Amino acid sequence: MPTRRHPVAVILMSGAIAGFGGAMELAGTVTCLGGGISNNYGYPAIMVAVLARAQPVGVPFSPGLMAVILSGGIILQTRDLTMNTVLAIAGPILLHAAVAEELAHYRLVRTA
Repeated sequence: MPTRRHPVAVILMSGAIAGFGGAMELAGTVTCLGGGISNNYGYPAIMVAVLARAQPVGVPFSPGLMAVILSGGIILQTRDLTMNTVLAIAGPILLHAAVAEELAHYRLVRTA
């Protein structure tokens, strides 16, 4: 589907897919709608998209890296660190990936 021609249709389809995923989460594990249903999925999802460089090829690999970071966070929680500390550690990874992506568009030019 050409996304430039049909932006509203693409937005509606992505919203429908997200709504379906939310319905499955609600019907499967949560079973009731409450204030804490989100489980902070947004922040790791943004990190996965940045690490994948918004390319479909990178999507299978960047969640693996995030899983290692967050699983390591579970181990660090046994050492009396909070999950917010783990996410603060993951923040520089996102920052460096975003900066590296931006700097990759530049090239050095020698001036005589």
